[in-house]
Amino acid sequence: MKKLVPIAVMLIASSLSAQERIVTITGSIADSSSGERIPYATVSIAGTSSGTVADVNGYFILRNVRLQNTRLRVSAIGYREKEFSVEYGGKSNIIMHLEIPESPRSMPGVEVTGKMVNTGAQIAGNTIITSGQLQNSVGMFKNDVVQYVTQLPGVVTVSGISSQYYVRGGGPDENLVLIDGMQIYNLSHAFGLFSFVDPLIVRVANFSAGGFQAEYGGRLSSVFDIQTIDGDKNRFRAKGTLDLLSSDVLLTGPLFPGGNSSFVAFYRRPLFQN
Repeated sequence: MKKLVPIAVMLIASSLSAQERIVTITGSIADSSSGERIPYATVSIAGTSSGTVADVNGYFILRNVRLQNTRLRVSAIGYREKEFSVEYGGKSNIIMHLEIPESPRSMPGVEVTGKMVNTGAQIAGNTIITSGQLQNSVGMFKNDVVQYVTQLPGVVTVSGISSQYYVRGGGPDENLVLIDGMQIYNLSHAFGLFSFVDPLIVRVANFSAGGFQAEYGGRLSSVFDIQTIDGDKNRFRAKGTLDLLSSDVLLTGPLFPGGNSSFVAFYRRPLFQN
């Protein structure tokens, strides 16, 4: 009987270790309809306060997750919240590609009142701009990225219809513009009346009017980091816009049927003759 006691203890310990495994969960969050990755989606462990936020490309990582009937809860603005079960595959690193459906919501108006507090200094920060904000913006030329930026504090243009902008007294050459990590030296199109970047191809953009990181060195005024869409991997889609100066057409769809690749074709044309 004395030999059975340590054997029973070992069996209980091995059973507990099998039920609770410490793993790292990595993966991506995407739109279930188009396959487009969703930036800044929230990923949490159901029933706990642990979680994280996906990056600008929709990727996330959860470290030191204790597996025991674990479920992940995923949510994002404009999408339906959904839970996913985590299955252990024998490895300490679990890769999950999660998809959630769109869920547009109509909300009543909200009135916000408050008092202005003069802190004595103007603190510069980052402004995250989504594709929906760009397409729903107001203005004479609403289908233009630069025209949206000029509505932000501290940003002005030479005239009301120029694509060159100045930030806090600096010159246009002191603004850094990146599209998918590639530096763009001139955004102007059609004699500088508007830029060539249309909101239809923008997934998310980050505009910083100061205090940007050292990796964006070489500019004094601002950093405008634009990330474009990946394209629809499931079906072919077409969109178009029209304003007083230009017309735009976007075509996207799977590059190969049933594959994991897509294409994006974009065309912008001014509505006046050269």
